[in-house]
Amino acid sequence: MKQRIALVTGAGGGIGQAVAVELAAAGDLVLLACRSEDRAAQTLQGIQAAGGSGRCLACDLADLRQVQAMMDSITHTYGRLDVLVNNAGISNTHTIDQITEDEWDHMLSVNLKTPFFLCRYALGLMRPQRYGRIVNLSSIAGERGAFFSGAHYAASKGGLLALTKSLALHAAADGITVNAVSPGTANTPMARAEGIPSDGIPLGRAATPEEVAHAVCFLASDAAGYITGHTLDVNGGQFMR
Repeated sequence: MKQRIALVTGAGGGIGQAVAVELAAAGDLVLLACRSEDRAAQTLQGIQAAGGSGRCLACDLADLRQVQAMMDSITHTYGRLDVLVNNAGISNTHTIDQITEDEWDHMLSVNLKTPFFLCRYALGLMRPQRYGRIVNLSSIAGERGAFFSGAHYAASKGGLLALTKSLALHAAADGITVNAVSPGTANTPMARAEGIPSDGIPLGRAATPEEVAHAVCFLASDAAGYITGHTLDVNGGQFMR
């Protein structure tokens, strides 16, 4: 295969940044989807330092018109897409009594609706080549419920897991795998801003973004070609099936 084209959303920092750098170091051309190119600049520097190649794509993922325009641009420029990593998401720690209707709608829109449409657009590019890797970033909150993050966040991430399985069933005949990675507490700017505690984890610490990225990049690799519809937990033992 020629150099793979990989799209990573929320690539401006944290897990998305680590995923983008690792994919690029492995040889992929990584497209960095962020609200502004300035946010992706540090990630692009990391990619270049690793000897990889990347491009910044400014896109507000909460706006489906911009998402469609971004996918049209990818189609026009590259004519294909081999890897999609749906990493972008939002979160907060509001209680059930604090969540407003607008906040609920915005959380579900960014964390669930946009990944669905990105997957649908990606499948349209992947099916003709009979190859593709889609990895969705869920959360431990989507599996066990929200201990610290809001119930709307947990609902969006639980929905993403169900969406992953549905897409995996529909895409399998075309040689496309769709999987999810479900982190527990990770040492990211979002988790630090929300004050998510790291005590009580059996392994004794939060995950690094790179540790989560290793799982994502494995599922995006050809080594995981016979794995689809799977949720890979990266939580240090916080949640065991």
